[in-house]
Amino acid sequence: MIAGRFEGTLRVLLPWAVIAGLWLAFMAFLLNGTDTRVGRLLRDPAELKSFWPLTGFFSLIGLMLWAAGAGACIVAALVARARGDTRVTIYMAATAVFALGAAFDDAFLLHEAVIPRRLGVGEDVVLGVYAVVAVGWYVAFRRLVPPSSAVLLVLAVGALAASVVLDVIYTRQLFEDMAKYVGVGTFAAFCVKEATRCILEVGPVVPARRVAVDAAAG
Repeated sequence: MIAGRFEGTLRVLLPWAVIAGLWLAFMAFLLNGTDTRVGRLLRDPAELKSFWPLTGFFSLIGLMLWAAGAGACIVAALVARARGDTRVTIYMAATAVFALGAAFDDAFLLHEAVIPRRLGVGEDVVLGVYAVVAVGWYVAFRRLVPPSSAVLLVLAVGALAASVVLDVIYTRQLFEDMAKYVGVGTFAAFCVKEATRCILEVGPVVPARRVAVDAAAG
């Protein structure tokens, strides 16, 4: 029985461990050949550079919102998997991966600095790839998004798109950042709302073994 539970836990954690491993391998590739020391990657930036701890306050809040949205979707994906609902599991897992990817990009300036400098791919190309991924996500899961959540999604996409446009045509960064944080917050709200709906509206979790027993008894 203990072995069965351990195996079930391993199956749940394995995909996320693979994703984390691939991400670490990607970051190791980007850092290969640089003079970056490991200690600089482990220490707090404010401590390392001796600047005011609240520097970048709203940027950190934005990262927390990305992470909160991703975390809610991960929980919903695990619940849906326990119910045997493959469509919702994939929907929530893909949304979580999208939010985590956006968080990493935002935290480490991937499309602005790291990828253009290390891989020689222009920022516009990277943003184009992100847009294609976002459109692909919508095409794949649009039937699962109810109208009430679609409103939040449209607002989030509109605000994030506005931030990109303002970055290109306007010199004052304040308006770009305001649009960005509105988009991040709205997308996080979308994730939490959809995760809550997917958890509550389907019904209680019934272990597959119990379902088999009840079917045999019936």
